Amino acid sequence: MINGLSAERTAENDRPNLLLFGVGHSGTTIVAKMLSKLGWQLGDADGFGENVAVRRMNARTLNGKPLVPNEAQRLLAQLNQPWLIKDPRFVLTVNHWLPVFNAMPANARPAMLFITREIEKVERTYIAYGEVKDCVPFMYRHTVRELYDASWQGYRAWPFQKIHLEFEQVIDAVKMFNVVRASRRDAPITE
Repeated sequence: MINGLSAERTAENDRPNLLLFGVGHSGTTIVAKMLSKLGWQLGDADGFGENVAVRRMNARTLNGKPLVPNEAQRLLAQLNQPWLIKDPRFVLTVNHWLPVFNAMPANARPAMLFITREIEKVERTYIAYGEVKDCVPFMYRHTVRELYDASWQGYRAWPFQKIHLEFEQVIDAVKMFNVVRASRRDAPITE
């Protein structure tokens, strides 16, 4: 173990840890819940799939207090692997976390799963939820477009494994699944 994190994956646990990255209202909550069903551990996640302790750290960072690397390392070491952490604040704080992730063993570092959604749909969602100020959707003193730009900057700068999915693609993939057809082979064979 290094910094409390296992340095090797086993056959039973060969999935990478994940940083689910994206602007709020871009579909990351449902993706987090889907990945939880597939075996990723969400730790102390709330109903939005956001790790509460990570959110507190990110909120403090956004309020001008530095991220404390030892505190962040202890938090990650306490999570069951493979873990998934999600917080839309990462769009603005991910660069503060890079030294923490970089100090981890290479095979324990999280892969970034970047979820984007058509920006107009994200803006409409902010408006529908009443999260507007002066008729401009905002979050953390930034417009949705500023957050969207910051998310792309964070994704491009991510030095570890990463993948980008459009939420609309995720929806199309889920629509392909037919429960009846997929489970018909589970029925007992009769002659």
